[in-house]
Amino acid sequence: MNFEVDEIVDIKKAVMEFAENSSRSFCEAEFTELIKKTWKKGYQLGYFKLDELNAVEAVSVVEGFHSVNPKIGVAMLYFTVSNYLFGEVASFAFRNDENDDVVSDFAHNVYVLMNDKTNSKILLELVKCTSNWYTEELVRLEMDKCEVLDKQIVGVDFKTKLTTLLAARCIGTAEIAYRDAAKFLREMSKLGKLNFDYHQTRRKLGEIAAELEASRLLTYKSAWKIDKGVLDPLLADISLWKAARTAVMAVDEATIVQEGINYLEDYRVQIFRKYARIDVRSKMFSRVDLRLSNLISPHTERFWEYQI
Repeated sequence: MNFEVDEIVDIKKAVMEFAENSSRSFCEAEFTELIKKTWKKGYQLGYFKLDELNAVEAVSVVEGFHSVNPKIGVAMLYFTVSNYLFGEVASFAFRNDENDDVVSDFAHNVYVLMNDKTNSKILLELVKCTSNWYTEELVRLEMDKCEVLDKQIVGVDFKTKLTTLLAARCIGTAEIAYRDAAKFLREMSKLGKLNFDYHQTRRKLGEIAAELEASRLLTYKSAWKIDKGVLDPLLADISLWKAARTAVMAVDEATIVQEGINYLEDYRVQIFRKYARIDVRSKMFSRVDLRLSNLISPHTERFWEYQI
């Protein structure tokens, strides 16, 4: 890969600083308006102009923001992609094939619905819709009250780029979960409160660190190929699969260590749990069995075809 690593690192650091500063001003009472103001400011700074960023730069932006605040980062990613597609900020929603519900992990009044049943063309619909809470992390759209505002058909090239950006989201989320768990572990060590369970956590964190680096390399390779004009949707799927598994592993470990299930809402990984079946120390977090779109659940049986 011949992209400038230092330049990408600088972009990520700048975005992380922007995310840190933006996060300080947030309060739940004004969350929606502050989300929009944050996105507009980031857009003015050039961080969210998807038509001006190459794929590697876009990945570093998404990774950087999520590594500071995944809860806000989800909105930044969805707004950026929807603005690129429709010229309007919106959340994304996905159909749960288990029961035909349509769910989203960021509540908004406008959503982009994806129908990606085929591998070639994807129907996107911009809809205005009300929603209600489904779980702590998800809302369910009231489809009988939706108004279609716009439609667009995109090809596999767009799906490949979006899949790679979702992988970057997972990498950033895994980073902050890993840091949270490691920070808590260091604090317990200073207080002399480490026991056998925490030694198990150290071993798990070592595995997560290795998985995180592997996920990052796959995702940046996918972005690099996009920038080279080489369409490789299978590599993008592999990147998302790997990064999502890593994110779920890191989030679950961070939540177990900090002994607080409420932390899950801040990490926002539930849409990736269906195919991220990994050997974790606790199963208590899988509250809803989701089988979302092909975008969120790539077909792993095709991975053996990939030419290394």
